[in-house]
Amino acid sequence: MPRLQSSRWRKLSLVTLSCAGLTLAQPFVSSSHAYTQSSFFSGGPIEVDTKKELRLDLPHEVMDLAYGEFLYDYFQEKYFSAITKALIADYRNQFDHHDEQIQVLVGSLFVGYGLLDEAERIFNDLLEHTTEPKTQEQIWFNLAELYYKRGSADKSIELLKTHFEIPSDNVQTKVSLLYALNYISKGNLELALEHLREIRNTENLSTYAYLNLGSVYSLLEQPEKAEKYFAKLLRRKGTTDLIKGIKDRAALALGKHYLEIEKYESAQQAFKNIRLNGASANTGLLGLGWAHFKSEDPKSALTPWLELTKRSHTDRAVQEAYINIPYVYENLGAMQQALQGYQEASDFYQVEQQRLADIKEQIQTQDWVDQLTPAIDFSFDPLDKIPPFSPPQEKSSLYLYKLFATHDFNESYRNYRELQRLMQVLNHWHQQVPIFHEMIAAHVERMDRLAPAAEEKVAEGQKIYKEVSEKLEIINKKLSDAFKNDDTTVTADTKQLELLDRITTLEEKVNALPDSIEYQAEKDRFRMIKGLLMWDLNSTAIERRWERIKDRVFIENQLADLEQNIARVEAVRSGRLERFSGFKDRIEELQGRLQDLYKQSQYELLRHRVYLKGLALQQLDRRQAHVQQLQANALYAIARLQDMAFSQHREASIKMLGEPGESDLDATLDAGDIMQESDSDTDASEEATSKKIKPKKERQSLFEGSIKDWFNYW
Repeated sequence: MPRLQSSRWRKLSLVTLSCAGLTLAQPFVSSSHAYTQSSFFSGGPIEVDTKKELRLDLPHEVMDLAYGEFLYDYFQEKYFSAITKALIADYRNQFDHHDEQIQVLVGSLFVGYGLLDEAERIFNDLLEHTTEPKTQEQIWFNLAELYYKRGSADKSIELLKTHFEIPSDNVQTKVSLLYALNYISKGNLELALEHLREIRNTENLSTYAYLNLGSVYSLLEQPEKAEKYFAKLLRRKGTTDLIKGIKDRAALALGKHYLEIEKYESAQQAFKNIRLNGASANTGLLGLGWAHFKSEDPKSALTPWLELTKRSHTDRAVQEAYINIPYVYENLGAMQQALQGYQEASDFYQVEQQRLADIKEQIQTQDWVDQLTPAIDFSFDPLDKIPPFSPPQEKSSLYLYKLFATHDFNESYRNYRELQRLMQVLNHWHQQVPIFHEMIAAHVERMDRLAPAAEEKVAEGQKIYKEVSEKLEIINKKLSDAFKNDDTTVTADTKQLELLDRITTLEEKVNALPDSIEYQAEKDRFRMIKGLLMWDLNSTAIERRWERIKDRVFIENQLADLEQNIARVEAVRSGRLERFSGFKDRIEELQGRLQDLYKQSQYELLRHRVYLKGLALQQLDRRQAHVQQLQANALYAIARLQDMAFSQHREASIKMLGEPGESDLDATLDAGDIMQESDSDTDASEEATSKKIKPKKERQSLFEGSIKDWFNYW
């Protein structure tokens, strides 16, 4: 967005949102919820989920964390940060519930930063669903106004026709005025008149309507109608500098009109209404002098023109005054003063031409653009404010101040400053690239340092894995055989195993006893003890079997985890190296892009330097041509006066001496430049002189040009 228009859009967006009571809520995800995937810079239309509540000017809950984060930066006026976070969150699909609202808010920021096409696309699809009609009208009007200020009159008219077919009372007069300004810029003056007539009686805009109506009628060569509106402006009451400036312009235009129709007294009165220290003062003084001169009162013309010679010599009206003053003396018959005045004017114009030539040489050969753009430290925010232009304190500014006030120059200056900041940011990022390389090298070095210990741990883990796996295989075989043969002893616990060992040992001893009656009691006791033990084993066999199964599963899971960890440790180095290699490639790619962008910025910077110099040289060329024309007029006047003086002297010599011989005429030709009239000249000679000095055709003035030249408005 152009920077000068950013605050309006930011304030508008903030006012729109301030109506909403925003409250935090727990985010939820519905399986049946379908949302539109947004893309702020896509060229296609945006699908709108009309089932959702989309109004920004109504209370609504913040359902997405990314939306709340965006609003925090938004209300903190950290607009670039807000845009960045919105774009990142959109890329990550984090706007499940506020996709449309976030796009409208980002669109308002796009307008503030000059991205009008992107903002218009978003507004076309979403503005109707997210804001009230009154706010919609204001946003569309501001967008059309921005297009007009950027010189896109056709686009501005297109927006007005699309969205203001029947404008409301709130914006109707503003829309008519904007229509008129667009048509004036396109040169379609008839259509401009239609819209200006609609608002000429509007209280707030009538002053501007009268000024534009008068100017348009003047361009259409209808001075009588223009006079009516300019005269109304002079009767306006107002104390602001803007109203005073408009009245000065109206008085200047009215005075020019009266000069053309030879109403010199009315012209004088009109020019006297111009402030002496206003922007139109010099041109008004010049016109006042011409009004006196053409009303057969040349002496009165000297007062305003002599006043002009005390003002800045760079003004065109002041420059013309230097030749007008001897022109008055010439018409009053003061030949010697006239000749001296023309010579002084010629010398003045010669000095002016030399000044202009020196300034042109300075602009062409020296770093003039660097003087316009002194070195400053920009912020690293690519969309931060650009410092305003301040004319350099040097001679060139005296001749180029009108250029400095033009839209073309200021846009070029702002673009030049933007390029300077972009180059500073690119250079800063380029300086950060080696740091990223160092970070990658440090990570690789650390991995190399930790590699031996990691390899040792991997080998140890592999050994444990192998041993446990072998033992587990044996255990699994035993358990399988026991389950198959219904062997409950395999699943016995520690106490039961001890009893089994004792029973087994005792059984060997009992079996070794002879089969006699005296040992029968011991054998019966042994069988009873063994039976009790087997009963105990059988009664808890199922429980112990499940415990063994769980133990086996636990060991298998542990082995699987161990195997996975070993694989991770083995893969982490190669994965990290591959990842860092990818980072390195990306850094090198970004470094190449930075270099390309830096070169492109340098090229554009040089192109803007040439363009700014070209604008200055064109302005100086026009000034130089004007001064050359004035000097040519002065030299012609000097030659004319000298020729008339010589002719008069020759006629006087002939009358006094009769027909002179050839030698006498040669002597007369060698006598000098101009012969002064003696005190003994007769009244008849003076009368003849006064008749002959009047030029056949009056010299063309600054006021003889078109309205674009003297009014300096279009």
